[in-house]
Amino acid sequence: MKGLSPLRGRWTAVGVVALTEATVAFAFGTVAAFPWVVVLRKQPEGVRALRSVGGRFVLDVLERHATGITAGALAALAGVGLWSVTWLLLGGVFPVLFATDEAPPLHRAMSLSVRRAPTLMALAALAVVAYAITGVIGALGWAHATHKALLLADPRAGDLRRLSSLIPAVLLAILVSVWHDVARTQAMASGVGSMAATAGALRRILRTPVQTLGRAAGYTLLGAVGVLIAAGVSYGLGGRGQTVALVAIVVVQQASVAWRLVCRALWFAWLAAPWRSAATGSTTPRG
Repeated sequence: MKGLSPLRGRWTAVGVVALTEATVAFAFGTVAAFPWVVVLRKQPEGVRALRSVGGRFVLDVLERHATGITAGALAALAGVGLWSVTWLLLGGVFPVLFATDEAPPLHRAMSLSVRRAPTLMALAALAVVAYAITGVIGALGWAHATHKALLLADPRAGDLRRLSSLIPAVLLAILVSVWHDVARTQAMASGVGSMAATAGALRRILRTPVQTLGRAAGYTLLGAVGVLIAAGVSYGLGGRGQTVALVAIVVVQQASVAWRLVCRALWFAWLAAPWRSAATGSTTPRG
């Protein structure tokens, strides 16, 4: 398909990363879900028991099996934390894979990403600061809206006012996320430092805001489609105890993880296209 053509010659690398991420997600999810599975397998309704009796079943399970559930959740969180740190170092892999006309091997892309770790971590630190500022803006907006909502006679109008107060913070968080991706691509493709990458990313977003934000939204929505399909299949088959149904749920969920990563790869392929066009025949990104 034409839409997947940027992945030509890179399918193996993207596939390895997607398979690894899906495997890790499955492992962490299994650890976190195991205490619940032990309880739910004794329920005739299966997973649907979680939504029965107004959520009382959930509260009862949390109270009776707090130790096991907490241990599973903490173990999964620790794993996710380690995985996130790993991708701080490997955050330049996709920009490297797509910055040249002929993709380097995956191990070389990883090596280049680790070599540029100081720049990637500096960009991540800037993103964290920006997200923190976004959080403060959201909290202040929520507090102000809550104060105003108390003066309204209609509780629903008050709730809508509080929710709408978060819109500026949400939009700002989206902009920070897009900027971070563009800056990483700039740094890995052109070999510049974090400050130059920051400035270059801002210039690109300001120069082509509709195109850049539109592409980001499009690939994000494409990835979300897979997640929604997986959620629908899980909901539909969750109450059945048959092995086939359980296998189908696992396969669809992990496929959604892989599909989301493919969408991320296509997004970085689009971001790196200017360097790929300028470096036709090269196999090594600058930096």
